[in-house]
Amino acid sequence: MIARMQTSLRTYAGIRSPVFAAGSPQASDAVVFVHGNPGSSTDWSDLVEQVAPFSRAFAPDMPGFGQADKPADFDCTVAGYARHLGAMLDAEGIRRAHLVHDFGGPWDLAWAAQALSQHRRSGRRDRTRRRAPGAATHSGAGAVGRVRPVCAGAFC
Repeated sequence: MIARMQTSLRTYAGIRSPVFAAGSPQASDAVVFVHGNPGSSTDWSDLVEQVAPFSRAFAPDMPGFGQADKPADFDCTVAGYARHLGAMLDAEGIRRAHLVHDFGGPWDLAWAAQALSQHRRSGRRDRTRRRAPGAATHSGAGAVGRVRPVCAGAFC
């Protein structure tokens, strides 16, 4: 397990993005920190390091923020950012995301709602677990996992 936070530059859907990560990169569960507008992954560096001893943590720069690329043709809508977040989580093998956000909430909640919608259309159900009220499901990479939105910003 990676106990300390590491910073790296990764590419998702052709967009380079700095990422703060901690914990085991093989873990399919992760605490996912989504910054707001304006903001960057550095907003979460202290919390990522605090999560490291007990969970995988993942905090990327979203396109056009921090040091991430911002391609001219990137879809800068809530839906576009939600799709990109989904691509990041799929690429990282994160199947169960515990979402922590501030003003990035619309992006990660839109992703969670879309993931839940796709899960319901697929007809798959995880009957081994009782769902918490409001828990969304992500079926990325063919896996089923729960999403727990958590608001951590000052304006929540």
